[in-house]
Amino acid sequence: MSFQHGIVFRVLRGLATLVYRLAWPIVILSLALAAASVILAARHLTFTGNPNDLLRSDASYHQQYLKYTREVRAEEDYAIVVCGPDFERNKACVNFIAEKLQQRSDLFKKIFYRVDFGELTDRGLLYLETDQLKQIEQGIGDFTKLLGKDDFQLDLNSLLSIASAKLDPKALRHEKDPTGLDQFVNDFVHSLDALADRLEGKATSKPVSFGNFIAEKAQLGDMDKERSLHEYLSFEQGRILIIQVPSPNIEASFGEHQYVIRPMKEIVDQARAQFPGLEIGLTGEPALSEDEALASTRDTTISSIVTFILIALLFWFSFREFSRPALALLTLMTAVCWTVGFTTLSVGRLNILSITFIPMILGLGIDFGIQILGRYEEELPKTADVITALTHTIMHTGNAIITGG
Repeated sequence: MSFQHGIVFRVLRGLATLVYRLAWPIVILSLALAAASVILAARHLTFTGNPNDLLRSDASYHQQYLKYTREVRAEEDYAIVVCGPDFERNKACVNFIAEKLQQRSDLFKKIFYRVDFGELTDRGLLYLETDQLKQIEQGIGDFTKLLGKDDFQLDLNSLLSIASAKLDPKALRHEKDPTGLDQFVNDFVHSLDALADRLEGKATSKPVSFGNFIAEKAQLGDMDKERSLHEYLSFEQGRILIIQVPSPNIEASFGEHQYVIRPMKEIVDQARAQFPGLEIGLTGEPALSEDEALASTRDTTISSIVTFILIALLFWFSFREFSRPALALLTLMTAVCWTVGFTTLSVGRLNILSITFIPMILGLGIDFGIQILGRYEEELPKTADVITALTHTIMHTGNAIITGG
């Protein structure tokens, strides 16, 4: 039995005849199915940026990790980072952001950015080194001797009287610690400068008092600076400050972070406008996951558009016409829409890897259209019969395309 009288040929010829005669109903039905697929995907197809979805859910190591995240935290916290050269300005910016976050208590129930050391102020001696405590003890002893005198007053006459006693030749001969004398001279000169400033009415000078003398002797003046520096979450000597914001989500997918991230980004934008010159950013695992998802979606969209344009240009340069390449591109886009609808029904969501299927289908699927068109244009001049040309095209090239598809 010859090919043109075989059963396969008759079946394919019947299919080609049916497609030829019902061309418009088939096109309309295909486009309607494509539109339904797009609507279904828009309503139900989701995207997840969770990297856990890229691993086998039944793997033992992955099960142990998921168990750990459920017991501790499924997601890390958000972190708002403020970076600048001036610690005081960084601190003001952090306080501004913290105040704005606390106003949104419905989302940010608990934030962490500073530790209040106020209750430890009267316990500062507990945090000093042994040498500093010895200096305080020595200073208290010296002042105890001075305060034991009946005529002692903290004024210029008293200072001069003490200096005269310290610098007396008899006292100098019995002085065993010359460094102590040097320290006394330095303190004496400083006290004279302070009293002179007071007499001139300068309010910026330090008062000469018992407490200040001990503080300077023990270097307690640095404690306020250290307390201010370490009460905030700071790094690099206050050049970097961090606000930690716990995530209200236990586990979320793409889009479900936005209701938290969007107001935080608005507050960050307000802080940038209020404190120009500072580097302010939002980070943390949920924020990075969201950024990755947005970047994947954006890049996939751009690559799909670029791929489609390049395919259209390739068709135009190859066939030197518009109608049939346009129909092939329309068929390709219809197939993409069908694939999106099938993905929605069968899987229901995409991840940062599977979202790239659209440009891949565009690049690979256009081969089917090119081969069908090429074989059809080759068969049409031989038969001068559209149905026969379609039959031969489906019989020969169609088998390979169906196998490849």
